[in-house]
Amino acid sequence: MARMRSCINCNKLSSKFEIIDRIRSAMNNRFLFYSVVVICIGIVSHSFVRDWKLDEVRAPTDLGNRIIGSRLMSADRSPYIIGYQNIDPLKFHDSLQGKPLAITGVTATPFLLWMYSPLKGLKYYDVAKTWLVIEYLCFIMIVILCWKTIKSLAEKS
Repeated sequence: MARMRSCINCNKLSSKFEIIDRIRSAMNNRFLFYSVVVICIGIVSHSFVRDWKLDEVRAPTDLGNRIIGSRLMSADRSPYIIGYQNIDPLKFHDSLQGKPLAITGVTATPFLLWMYSPLKGLKYYDVAKTWLVIEYLCFIMIVILCWKTIKSLAEKS
């Protein structure tokens, strides 16, 4: 039933030019435009601060396993078998594994672990924070590219 409703709504906007005309008319309303921009900036800022704080308290998952696997591989040890032992340095310890196991939690290929090798000397939280900033910068670049595309389409028609 929901699909039928969405198809009915799609028929109302029969052409892409009608959609672009609606976008252009919404862009002409400056108050609406700036209100949406301010709300979006607020939501993204709140999300960034929330994620920044969550990185301090949540346990490392895939990223942590891959860094640990890269450290193991650089020490000429198997990143998949014979996990952390009490005589090993703490840099090989996976905090998600409560006790030493015969296998590690690493699920990445050796090539991917090799790609992570420049990060093996850094602390997990430094890498996680850097990755968070990179993710949000990519998100902002995607939004800017979408905005420019919509704006150029609206100007062409």
